Order: sequence, then C-alpha cells, then structure tokens
Amino acid sequence: MKTQIISIALGLVALTLASPNAGSAPQSKADNPQERPYQGTLIVSLTEANFPCFEFAAAGRLSHLGNSTVTLIHCFVSPGCVEGSATIIAANVDELYTTYEQCIVGGYGSFSYVEGTYTITGGTGRFEGASGTGTQKSVFNNVTGSGVATVVGTIVY
Repeated sequence: MKTQIISIALGLVALTLASPNAGSAPQSKADNPQERPYQGTLIVSLTEANFPCFEFAAAGRLSHLGNSTVTLIHCFVSPGCVEGSATIIAANVDELYTTYEQCIVGGYGSFSYVEGTYTITGGTGRFEGASGTGTQKSVFNNVTGSGVATVVGTIVY
C-alpha cells in the first residue's frame, strides 16, 4: 500500500513537470485582455457647483463592476458642452477611470437631454490597464440637480 501511494505521488509529480505550463507563472487577465460589452444605469446628483466646473456623485449597476459608486468632475469648454473625468468604484473596491465629453442636445422645461462619449483610461486591481470606449445618454433636472445616465460600450481588461 505504501509503495502504491509513493508510485501515485511520483506519477503526479511527473505529470506536473511534463505540463506545458510547468515552472511558469499563472496567467492573469492582464496577460490576456478581452473585449467585453459594457453597460449600465446611474442615478446622478450634483454635489458641488463652482462654475464653470461641477462635481457629481452617482450610484448604479455597471457590467463587470456590479453595484458601483462614481465621482464625476466636469467643466464647460463651450456653451452646452463639458469635458470631465470619472472614478468608478466597483463592488469589490477596484477602480475604473474614464474621461468623457458631453453636450446638451435638447431639453424641455427644467430638463436637459445630454449625450456624449467616454474613454476608459485605466484602473486598479483587475482593471489595471483597462481600456474601452462608449456612449452615454442622460436626462438631467436642472432645478433639483439630479438625473439618470445610461452608458453603453466596450471594456477591455
């Protein structure tokens, strides 16, 4: 019985050493990034206004991040158009960084309809080195300082 256990153990060691990946470090997602669809909806609220710049907080569910919180800071660069950046904190506390451009494309009463594009510029944890692009559309209430934004695009990580 003891001889059989030793033979089985030696056989497993031989199989492990004969493996094509033997002795190499395990591959991480960063070694083999994949393009994936990315989408979600965020509830957005104005937290600070210092014209021409504004800061917003948002929360919602995003593909590959789960329930997330977001800090957005943007400044007007021309009438009705802004450029900004966002830090998204995923459910597991990894971060995703984006830049964006958006413009008011219409409105009714106190509501503005906003559309734009975003670029994923990196992150932390599993999103280190992440990239991607997409579009965003939102409806914003200029009186209450709140709105809803949807994003659709791709993320590579």
